[in-house]
Amino acid sequence: MPKKGERCPDHVRQAVGEANRQRVISEDTRRKLSESRRGERNHLFGKHLSEETKVKLRQVMRGRPLSEEHKRKLSEGSKRSWQSSERRKALSKRMHGNQHNIGYKHTPEARQNMAKAQHRNAQDPVRNARISESLRGNQRARGYRHSEETRKRISNSLKGLLLGPKSSQWRGGIAFFPYGPEFTLQCRESIRQRDGGACRLCGAFPSRHVHHIDYDKKNNDTTNLMLLCHACHSRTISHRDSWMNFLQEMMRSGRQPLLDAT
Repeated sequence: MPKKGERCPDHVRQAVGEANRQRVISEDTRRKLSESRRGERNHLFGKHLSEETKVKLRQVMRGRPLSEEHKRKLSEGSKRSWQSSERRKALSKRMHGNQHNIGYKHTPEARQNMAKAQHRNAQDPVRNARISESLRGNQRARGYRHSEETRKRISNSLKGLLLGPKSSQWRGGIAFFPYGPEFTLQCRESIRQRDGGACRLCGAFPSRHVHHIDYDKKNNDTTNLMLLCHACHSRTISHRDSWMNFLQEMMRSGRQPLLDAT
């Protein structure tokens, strides 16, 4: 018998694993085991794994083949879990008012890793075929509409959470700042005539929106104004720094529209 802290020999671990796999555990015993390990009774409750342990677990589990029976049990367990009304109510109660993601931004390294993983998954033909097969004939979401009661409840739960400083698009309230006195009707018409009435991004005609490239409503110099269509103007709301640099370079080089208006 190994002492505390010592590792069992491989043949002992293998024998114990074989014996456990052959055991038949009743549903009542499974339920008792599950209840005995929930919440604060779990030996990992409130603990956090170190980065070294996470890396080791990831390396052990990566590429580990699962038997068809194991996959079936995981699928059935997941379905039972989500079909339970008690579990859905518990999750809803726990997540109500939880705004921990508002304003959070992933690090550049995390964003790069996520992009690589998505690109790798999208090119996996086996995975794509499996997803296609699992969704075939699934009509539960097509044409589905929430009841009025559910829609009101969703609306009330989100009301006021994404307004003002709580919004991810908040820029200190600059949308309410007044335009400079030079931004007159004549100024806007002159920009429309200069750009030929067409969107400088996609070439859509006619276009009416005069856009401030640096998003400063006081800077009404003609080199800071550009004619855009409604769709392209909406695109410039987010990722403002990237759009500002791109459009400034476009104005300096006199580049022609890049997008196809069709």
